[in-house]
Amino acid sequence: MTTDRLTSDQRDASRLFLGENQGWGLGFAVPATGSTAPLPCGFGWDGGTGTTWRSNPRTGVTGILFTQRQMLSPEPPPVVEDFWAAVNAATTG
Repeated sequence: MTTDRLTSDQRDASRLFLGENQGWGLGFAVPATGSTAPLPCGFGWDGGTGTTWRSNPRTGVTGILFTQRQMLSPEPPPVVEDFWAAVNAATTG
């Protein structure tokens, strides 16, 4: 379930939604093959109502944010970017 199932062509076509470091497993986002990016890389989900979750098996860190605010574009709102920046800062020292 947590293995990237996308071909490179499929990943390129999905970059708008998955970004540079994400692939797709069986039901949720997973790290793209070869990715070593920090969270929000890992396996998880970004929902259309402002939810985001990732678990990074490399570091053992899980982050979950429930904003309940509708996403208006594929770009995450500042609160989501700030959340992941804070999680990364707290876990990398």
